[in-house]
Amino acid sequence: MDQNKSKENISVSKEDVIKFLKETDLKGYQSILLPFGLKTPGMDRSKSADIVFKHSVKGKSVLDIGCKHGYFCHDAIQRGASVVKGIEINDANVEIAKRIVELWNRDIEIFEGDFLEKGYNEKFDVILLLNVLHHIISPVAIMKKISKQTNELAVVEFPTILDSHTGLSSIKKTIYKLFFNNIPLIYLGSEKYHRLWYFSKSAFNNLVVNQLSLFNRIEFVSSPRKKGRTIAFCWK
Repeated sequence: MDQNKSKENISVSKEDVIKFLKETDLKGYQSILLPFGLKTPGMDRSKSADIVFKHSVKGKSVLDIGCKHGYFCHDAIQRGASVVKGIEINDANVEIAKRIVELWNRDIEIFEGDFLEKGYNEKFDVILLLNVLHHIISPVAIMKKISKQTNELAVVEFPTILDSHTGLSSIKKTIYKLFFNNIPLIYLGSEKYHRLWYFSKSAFNNLVVNQLSLFNRIEFVSSPRKKGRTIAFCWK
């Protein structure tokens, strides 16, 4: 018997997976392992996952906000999380994410909707907000809600002022690194909605810890995804 089928209790055939890959517009965002050793096209996020889940999620509940096709949901379940849910605002992404869950026959729930508008009757031990914060109109509102729904930890990956999408020249970035790197600055992007907020680490810390008292402390780790991104571990 195929090892994938015996280990994961997969009910689909290899032909089903190949058909999914051929007929689905995956856009190459996240490379997700599928049954029978196949995978979706896209970025390898395994190095990011090793950092995002550096603090064990075994036996814990996890919510991934803006889960896209569900890469981190699957990684969380494989690391022993007891409850894994993902929420995604784009309906096409939701359908793809749900189909991947079906292919694996894993206990992952994917919901369509806006996290800020959705009511929750449960709290989660760990909430992920990975590369979403800069798209949000109100970072204060979403961080307040995340704090309310988190028992232990929120993991937030966001672009800093050194991110390539700010459009700042290399000279300006050098000046920033030399003289302003530790100053709590927020850069406002020029692309309407799409890329709006760029926080320095100290600005993000001042916002959610010192000003809003949403979390007790933050641990920052450089993101392997791309230069200028950081991952913040926000502890309750």
